[in-house]
Amino acid sequence: MPRISPLTSAELCKLPCPYCGRSVANSAEWVHAAQASWGNAGVRLLDDGVLAGVLAFGPGEQPKQAVVKALWVHADQVGHGYGRQLIQAGAAELLRHRVETLLAVGGNGHSSCATPPRDFLAAVGFTKPPGEALWRLELRRAVLERTLGPLSGLLRAFGSSGAGPEPVAGAISGCTTESGTP
Repeated sequence: MPRISPLTSAELCKLPCPYCGRSVANSAEWVHAAQASWGNAGVRLLDDGVLAGVLAFGPGEQPKQAVVKALWVHADQVGHGYGRQLIQAGAAELLRHRVETLLAVGGNGHSSCATPPRDFLAAVGFTKPPGEALWRLELRRAVLERTLGPLSGLLRAFGSSGAGPEPVAGAISGCTTESGTP
């Protein structure tokens, strides 16, 4: 059974990408900034105790942004939804730290963990605004859509602003009192 857990900077630096062979240098500034800001540098997915995938993120240029620095799922594990699970878990983790947007550079395929495939990014909810280089995932919307599943499309059709409904009783943050109010 797959299990997702936080990824520390020390663990991240020991994990080479199975596609490009790149390992993150322990001296990378973004690794230390992520660890200092959020207590971890991403999330990892284990399947029956074996590492199946990694999502590493660092701080963006704006305070409420994070940037995908590495994202990969072992080739023999592709197609099981693990990449989507990593994005969802990373979104939830970043939301706890008040990050609103996850940015990524999209690539043509699995050539590098630093540039996840554009088709994958689009499939998991990233959008690429015209004229911008980076793909964007609005984290509140991503977690809300994950929570509501098929209902999210219906609700989006009723909203004119496109921002989606506001969560009730801390549905996103998980911070509620016994009465159900945030």
